[in-house]
Order: sequence, then structure tokens, then C-alpha cells
Amino acid sequence: MSEVERAAGQEPSALGLDLDVVVAEGGHQATLRVAEVRDGGATPAPADLCRALETHGVVAGLDADVVERVVKALQTGARFRGQAIIAREVLPKPPSRDVRVELLVAPGCLVLPDTLLCRFEPRVPGRDGCLVTGETVKAAALESPDAVDGRAIGVGEGVARGGQGLELISTAFGWLNVEGLALSVTPAFTREDGSDEFRGTLVAVSGDGRRVEAEHVRAALEAVGCGE
Repeated sequence: MSEVERAAGQEPSALGLDLDVVVAEGGHQATLRVAEVRDGGATPAPADLCRALETHGVVAGLDADVVERVVKALQTGARFRGQAIIAREVLPKPPSRDVRVELLVAPGCLVLPDTLLCRFEPRVPGRDGCLVTGETVKAAALESPDAVDGRAIGVGEGVARGGQGLELISTAFGWLNVEGLALSVTPAFTREDGSDEFRGTLVAVSGDGRRVEAEHVRAALEAVGCGE
């Protein structure tokens, strides 16, 4: 049995306090109008007031500053009168708005297989709230964890997900293309004769259709430490 359930089974008099509490319709807040120490009752502590509030169905969203103020009033005068909002609904926290995307290679660059192209931090799910009476208020659903302005990050040809889905990695040697939120790699090598086995001149074709002869490709590879 929970602490709330145990307290709910006690009468306010058994806790030494009489309360006049009004819970707003819908459970969005609770107002304490009167709190009084019964004759012969012990001087209450904040925990005593909280347990007494639980017997009135107020179990969440308590304002610690108001609780402390009421207890101080009871300790000095044995009675509190007022209109103190002693508990408020705990509002649900919405999901984070967008992912954070970090592009690590400039569009149009020549990349090798297994090159880390970008990484991103996904949207964070929201957090449920609750009414002062304890009922859960559900947070908005997280429909697309890797969406930016409602658009998902695209994984095109020559690109795959890695790092538990939080990275995009090249799977081919070629030029990086970035169109909106979609990444792809255009293969650099083609066979001039179109045969299954390579017999023609080694040629690289750039993303915009320009031909690059083999020696220039070799020079590019050597520049990044991948040449012979």
C-alpha cells in the first residue's frame, strides 16, 4: 500500500488537523481556506499538513512555499485562514521541437566508404504531468524522433545509418549530395564500356557530370592519405 493510500485511510482528526480544502473542477488546482490544529493536537510539521491534504484527495503538485507558510501560521496561532492555492497541476512537458543536425562533410566533397557524414541528436520525448488529485496528464506523442520541421532526415543511395541510428555514414566512394534533408553519395567510378568486368579507362564522374581522369582521382586519394 502506498503512502498516499495509507494516508487516505486516516481521518483528518487522526492527524491532528482540520482542513477546508477546495479542489477546482478538473483537478487543476487546490485552494486551502482553513487549517486548524485540533484541541490537544501536536504542533504540525510540513509532512503532517501534506498527509492531511492527502485525505482530501490532494496528492500532487504541492507548493512547498505555501505549505511552509501555512505550517508557520499554525505553529504560531493554531489556525490559518485565507485563500492559499496550495497545489497546482503539474503540466506535461512537450517533446523537444527539432533534432540537432551536424553536417561533418561539405556537399560536393569526395568521400570514401565508411566516412562519417553527419550526426544528429533526436527529438526528446515529452514528460507526463498530473492533476493535483494524482491523475496522469499525458504528454504529446513523439511521432517522428528524427524530424526537422516535420520532415525526416533522408538516407539516399550510398548512405547508411550508424551509431545506433544517430549517424549517417557513406557506403560508397563518391561525391556527397545534400538536397534539403536528404543525403546521398554519387559513385565516383564508372566503366566506359559498360561491361561487367573492368576493361576501359578508369574514370571518375563528378556530381554535376564532369569527367575526372584517373590521375586526378589518384591525386585526390593521396591527398587524404589513401593513395599507394
